[in-house]
Amino acid sequence: MKKYNGKSPEEVIKLVTIEIIERAIKLGKKKNRTIYISKTSGGQGTDVRDLDPSGDGGKINLEKFFTPIRRHYTFSGLGSPEESDSINWRVLNLPFPRRLRLVFQVAVSFFLKGTPAKNKLYRWMGAHIGYGAEIMQMVWLDHFRPELIFIGDNSLLGAFT
Repeated sequence: MKKYNGKSPEEVIKLVTIEIIERAIKLGKKKNRTIYISKTSGGQGTDVRDLDPSGDGGKINLEKFFTPIRRHYTFSGLGSPEESDSINWRVLNLPFPRRLRLVFQVAVSFFLKGTPAKNKLYRWMGAHIGYGAEIMQMVWLDHFRPELIFIGDNSLLGAFT
């Protein structure tokens, strides 16, 4: 995605997490639930409404929450009433138009495996792939959040492993 071009991996993680927090706030209001985000899998979470980037207090809380930036965050509280901690991650992670595009991308990438056009497809999807990088035939990158993938120049992924 173009909005992530030229950003460092830490900046992209922060932007993607803010996007997911905004969707969690929206879905929490819709389902009348309290959703929490945590820096650990079992830790006490922070209410995502306290991190709302559209409010002044939320921006300050968000900066505190992102210090230091982590690679993984855990959401809880949006599942079914019987299992409130289970979350349909597809709903939280991607809006519907991106899910439709994802189906198309997965189908195309299946037919492009082992060809140089695969790098162009992954770049189009939003992955940051360096020049001279080679993605071998049986390697599958994350189609759900490709903007979080950074591959350096002249790298080789999946050679005879």
